Amino acid sequence: MVQDISTWADIEMKGTKLPDERYRNNLIQMCSRLSTHCGQSFSSACGPATRKSANRLFSNEDLEVQSGHIQQTVTRCRDEAYVLVLEDTTDLNYAGHKQTDGLGDLGGGDSVIYGVCAHSALVVSPEKEPLGLLGQHIWAPINYRRKSTVLRKLSIEQKESYKWLRTLQWVNKWLEDYDAQAIVVGDREGDFYEHFSAPRNSNVDLVVRLHHRHRSVIWGNKRLTINELLPNLSCSGERQVIIPARKGQKERTATLSVYHTSITCPAARDRIGSDVPLYLVWAVELYAAPGVEPLEWIVLTTLPIEDFEDAGWILDIYATRWVIERFHYVLKQGLRVERLQFDNFTRLTNAIKLCSIVAWQLLRIAYLSKAKEQDPADQHFEQQERMMLEKLTDSKIETVKEHILALGKLVGFVPSSKQPYPGEKLLWQAIQQLNSIKLGFLLAQSYGTG
Repeated sequence: MVQDISTWADIEMKGTKLPDERYRNNLIQMCSRLSTHCGQSFSSACGPATRKSANRLFSNEDLEVQSGHIQQTVTRCRDEAYVLVLEDTTDLNYAGHKQTDGLGDLGGGDSVIYGVCAHSALVVSPEKEPLGLLGQHIWAPINYRRKSTVLRKLSIEQKESYKWLRTLQWVNKWLEDYDAQAIVVGDREGDFYEHFSAPRNSNVDLVVRLHHRHRSVIWGNKRLTINELLPNLSCSGERQVIIPARKGQKERTATLSVYHTSITCPAARDRIGSDVPLYLVWAVELYAAPGVEPLEWIVLTTLPIEDFEDAGWILDIYATRWVIERFHYVLKQGLRVERLQFDNFTRLTNAIKLCSIVAWQLLRIAYLSKAKEQDPADQHFEQQERMMLEKLTDSKIETVKEHILALGKLVGFVPSSKQPYPGEKLLWQAIQQLNSIKLGFLLAQSYGTG
């Protein structure tokens, strides 16, 4: 486990704004218990007394449970040459919790699927180490049955798409004094004019995947759609990218033909606004294996692209979005947030936000092996647990890599060329097991073995 479990939780909760200082120790205990009891219900992991305290604390609508964690995230950013702010939305299904007040409708035809949506902004280093959350917005969605006539009458602030602008506001606010570059990476829903034209600090840039191929842009003094533009581009080179394994698909390497150009994004014809200069990168897999759907990315960015290397860097940045998908995986599968049983929206929201901090911590452990494998183990992990791991696995542990592999060994992980490190699920299982062993060790020290 990273540092001492109570130590990392104490750090993240240090600056949290609370209605009563007595709640701080309870928050620390919640983080500690949730991180070492993955897969269990909130009540089972935290215990009845802490659960009662959580119910009282989470009832506060003004609670900013992530405020201390955000401060620590900003502090960690200062050590990086630049940071990537990955943003994405996930649906949290509470169809079995119909009595919870304030749930929204996730859609799904004529029937109501009760739930909430969570949009998170996760900061990662250039080495993909998760540094923490800059913000998280949770809301109960209204299902308009996708009627565009209804949606057009709403202001941008009333639309769900405002979540992308909210992330920019978080970045502008929290990274205002950050000296280096902050690159906000969004998926296809972030492809709209108001997003590109929104106010940004001078050190903030956007990388967004294109959604609407019929989008009108200006290229070579001509107004045309992206579909009309692409055939006019010349290939600047080929680049290989690794496509992570997904459900029903194995990990594979794709060879992409890369095209790039500068464009201008104008406001919609019925709206007023200045043109926004952008750059476009088109990466397409022309020779996919039989039965494999060819990969195609069209990415828009405010970062300047002068050559093939610049375009390749943009593709690498967009590929890093995979990290936030793993964050949502840990949140749902490790912390089981879709099984949270709170009786109203406010309590549920605060519980999800606390669980998200724990999910970040568990994800960070997994990515430490990739980002800082040669760092001294004691720089990131608690010394007593390192010594216990050495005895349990009969191995010498000096680096982060050796510590992570020793954790994996507890649950039977065997490294291979394709999977040199245990994944998130194996690691949280190993953390549970190590914590149980540690608890037994501490009890034996206090009460003896007889």
